[in-house]
Amino acid sequence: MAYRILTAKTVITGDELKPENGYGILIHDSAIEEIAPIEALKKKCPNAPISDYGEATILPGLIDCHTHLDWDCLIPNYVNESQGSESRLTLIGIEGMRRDLLSGVTSARYMGGHYYLDVQFREYVDKGYVKGPKVKAAGLGMRSSAGHGFLGIAADGEQQIISQVRENLLHGVDWMKFYSTGSHLNPSGFPSSFYTRHETELIIDMAHRCGIPATSHCVGGPGMTDAIEAGIDCLEHCYFVEDSHIEQMLKRGTHVCLTMSEYFTIKEHMPPAMAAKFEKYRPIVHMAMEKLIKSGVPYVLGTDGMHGHLWEEGKYLVEHGGTPRDAVRALTVDAAKLIKTDHQVGSLNAGKLADILVVDGNPLSDVSALSKVIAVWQNGTLITA
Repeated sequence: MAYRILTAKTVITGDELKPENGYGILIHDSAIEEIAPIEALKKKCPNAPISDYGEATILPGLIDCHTHLDWDCLIPNYVNESQGSESRLTLIGIEGMRRDLLSGVTSARYMGGHYYLDVQFREYVDKGYVKGPKVKAAGLGMRSSAGHGFLGIAADGEQQIISQVRENLLHGVDWMKFYSTGSHLNPSGFPSSFYTRHETELIIDMAHRCGIPATSHCVGGPGMTDAIEAGIDCLEHCYFVEDSHIEQMLKRGTHVCLTMSEYFTIKEHMPPAMAAKFEKYRPIVHMAMEKLIKSGVPYVLGTDGMHGHLWEEGKYLVEHGGTPRDAVRALTVDAAKLIKTDHQVGSLNAGKLADILVVDGNPLSDVSALSKVIAVWQNGTLITA
């Protein structure tokens, strides 16, 4: 029975993200046993080793709610690399997960890819075969043969969709993912929708019949209308959301996962033609993100393959109208609730797993502090390179 105490100037506790000064965290094996004034913990466990992080801040481990194992925007030729062999994509995934974990991401929702790698890596992380965030998996995302989806598999019409949904279910996915739209506007000035309303309803209904939430790569347009009205649980990206969509989301409690780095980070290895499109529409997306963030629609954050850079999504949130506290909440408490792991992670509470991030500075007042990682703990174990 191993005990350890972590302490720092500030400990951010509970679902309320309350900052406590002079507190410590008593860890017993993999879980948090108690959070209390440091002197009380020392008296309770006088022989427990203490990790004192001085002027730092201790907070819950972060959760990336939209990333991929086989999509790493920081490596050369990443678009073509994402279509590689299973062995190549496995190596890319291992390295991306390592960078994520060292940056403080202790859980992640992987939004599909090739070869059911995310489903396999869910087990590999649990068993300790590889170091990485705890995995929520989406298996093979479905796309129209005429539509967008570098990491998706073509599934057209009722029979193909039924077959692919069932294959995902057979592999034990945590989320059902499909691609409603591309990432930009079409020549007519709105996002093309590549699935019919019936196809959209079919995917969502089949997932819900088996207790699996559904989500979609969906930036706006009629595809977003169809998905919301069909009862989708979450929408990814939402770059061209309209007032009518926001109104319906608020009525139905639809969540969104914002991945603003796709539009606002200048990526060294993005193909020039792709980069030109993102630059063209950046002002429109900027206004849409401001509107969505201020609307009250529940949101979380994801990197979409910017492994190790989740903190930047918090920065973009603040730049578009959120507060540093909003950013920390979206990356911890709210993220855990969306992926249904809030009984284990997402906040520092007694009884939860000891997934903990230690940073230099206070992210509740300056979100950039999330980039200044001092230590990462997962399941009560200090993570090292």
